[in-house]
Amino acid sequence: MSPLRRLIRDEQGQSIVLFAVALVAVFAFASFAIDVARVLVVQRELQATADAAALAAVVELPDTSSAGSEATAYGAGPGGKNTISGQSVTTSTTFKCVKSIGTTPPPCATDASKPNAIAVSESTSVPLLFGGVIGWHSMPVAASSTALEQGGSQPLDVMLVLDTTASMSAPCGATVAGIASPSKLQCAKAGAQALLQQLRPGVDKVGLMIFPPLKQGVSTAPEFTTNCSANWGLTTANLDYATTSTYLISPLSSSFLKPDGTLDPTSQLLKALNYNGGGANLSKGCGLESPGGVSTYFADALKFAQTQGLNSDPGTHLNAIVFLSDGEGNRPANNDNSPCQSAIANAATIKADPPAGSGTTIYGVGYWESVTDSQTYCGYYSDYPTNHNWIASPYTGYQEVKAIATPSDFYAYYNGSSSTLTDIFSQIGQQLVKSARLVPDGTQ
Repeated sequence: MSPLRRLIRDEQGQSIVLFAVALVAVFAFASFAIDVARVLVVQRELQATADAAALAAVVELPDTSSAGSEATAYGAGPGGKNTISGQSVTTSTTFKCVKSIGTTPPPCATDASKPNAIAVSESTSVPLLFGGVIGWHSMPVAASSTALEQGGSQPLDVMLVLDTTASMSAPCGATVAGIASPSKLQCAKAGAQALLQQLRPGVDKVGLMIFPPLKQGVSTAPEFTTNCSANWGLTTANLDYATTSTYLISPLSSSFLKPDGTLDPTSQLLKALNYNGGGANLSKGCGLESPGGVSTYFADALKFAQTQGLNSDPGTHLNAIVFLSDGEGNRPANNDNSPCQSAIANAATIKADPPAGSGTTIYGVGYWESVTDSQTYCGYYSDYPTNHNWIASPYTGYQEVKAIATPSDFYAYYNGSSSTLTDIFSQIGQQLVKSARLVPDGTQ
């Protein structure tokens, strides 16, 4: 056989060729797997940021401008809090009116300018590391998420518990529309009105309690006066911390809002929360008065807010107490010689009380002249009013109000703060009703 014929028939080395071909195929599949894995990772990250952006934005509705800004802030686009390394992401929003969830028609059902849902879309293009070999240089990836405000949440029963002691007549240190130098009580009433405007007409109920309470038999009529130039109708002699006294000024009602969601000034609650008038004369003004003179004790105010106010709709409504005080609850009353600890203990019982299935949420607002003022210890005289036997307390005023509040629902306000009580109460109102949740895209 000739040398040429032997060379042609020689099969040595064919396995190397086959191995090389197989290696190329394996490499191609491995490269494809790496690219696909990268795409899937980016898609999951996009979905997470879309969810976060939608949930952050929906609490700003129906203000579409603020909602759009929040969606951008929490998205993965430029300047967002959730950017994805190596990716240029575009964030877009669409506002919707979802009517199919819940038993109460949303405001947007009759007013298209008040959407109750937002859809956030995030899109990007993922560069492929090995796809370019076959001319496939990138892959588009997108994710979307729709969040609904008030989505299926239960109606609310909210009890406002406001401090009307004498110190609430002091200057507020903040601004209130129409009043040059408002008192603390006027600022508190303006804040309470801001909270009411966040709630839902015909759905949510709000009541009002005060401390110190009115003596048994004393009329509550002065607390609803609409004559803003009249002198106060209440004096220190009308106040008493007896268990028979009247804490409840306005029972739970939804009449404070008109059907269109605006405040109804003819309701008893709005009359009590009227903050206009009075001016520099602190013994004049509309609505709640603060003659004071009997110091501060709010352990019973908290207890009665639950037992007399919030147990009317057990199991059907979500309960909340919004509590504000500008001082330590350190005045012994009704044989209670541990007033600070009693207030905290009563709050703990309230928060565990399950009339609506999960206890009552307490929003605590501490209102102080300064940070130093908030650090005053909640000590008291066990022999009040003789005031000889001083009992120290382990709690400062700040710690007391914080312990009363549900964790994460405590707010501290100091005179001169950049925020105002109106800001704080508006935030509480939003937290009360903005129980946002994600819903399937395309929900109508």
